[in-house]
Amino acid sequence: IDVPNISHVINYELPNEPESYVHRIGRTARAGADGAALSFCDPSERPHNVRALDEILRAAERGGARLQISHLIFVGRKSWPTVELALGAIERARERGVDVAFDAFPYTAGNTTAAVLFPPEMLPHLEAILASPEALEGVKALGRRVFEQIGFFLEDIQIMNANAPAFDRYNGLFVGEAAARAGLDPWEFYARMVIEGGRNARVLHHTYSGHVGEEEALRRVLAHPLCSIETDTLLTRRGHQNPASYGTFPRVLHTYVGAGLFPLEEAVRKMTGAPAARLGWKDRGLV
Repeated sequence: IDVPNISHVINYELPNEPESYVHRIGRTARAGADGAALSFCDPSERPHNVRALDEILRAAERGGARLQISHLIFVGRKSWPTVELALGAIERARERGVDVAFDAFPYTAGNTTAAVLFPPEMLPHLEAILASPEALEGVKALGRRVFEQIGFFLEDIQIMNANAPAFDRYNGLFVGEAAARAGLDPWEFYARMVIEGGRNARVLHHTYSGHVGEEEALRRVLAHPLCSIETDTLLTRRGHQNPASYGTFPRVLHTYVGAGLFPLEEAVRKMTGAPAARLGWKDRGLV
């Protein structure tokens, strides 16, 4: 829609993506024209993950507790731009005297079990819900709505070990490709895999703080002086392994030291002395 001569744009809700904001306010400046943009905002509009971070920082501050934020990750494409807000919240808490630090792994994917995707209130009756075509339609609608908000989708999930003979042939595939091979809708495929695998199918969620070729958020976290390097993986005897199981520390040394993200000495500190200090270990971590 091309509406000429727009002098003001008023944002009653700030968009989550810079591109959307620029697109909106750009309507006032077409063909060299001048214009003004006004935006209304309040603290409740902080992104969901940053609000959660604010909550645990407040709890640590009020309770005088040491706080270690483990797995500082940004799940889904729409959460990646919030990295500066999150790091800023942590830094301001440090300035106020909160003993807070964090850790992360050097990959844009993390492992879990397939059933973790569903809300806690569904878990007592999960198999019955997923086996019901009518109930599954409601799950699809909820999932698509929530996933769209964070920019994460079933197609971003890779199967490590389906833990079910009928589904083991799909190990290593992403859910979208596996569903296509099975001739099923992705949600129907995923539901059947959860049921057949007894909730124990192991999967890799991608788009954690980035994706292939786009790691700005991940690198910003890893490079921060408060960040230690950690690894937390599920090992599987068959199927597709989480690369972090064996590659975490070599990747830090080869990829990130090699790229100049931090010097070798800082990389070693992040993997040894820094986590030992956070845990209060005095007999390891330093030579």
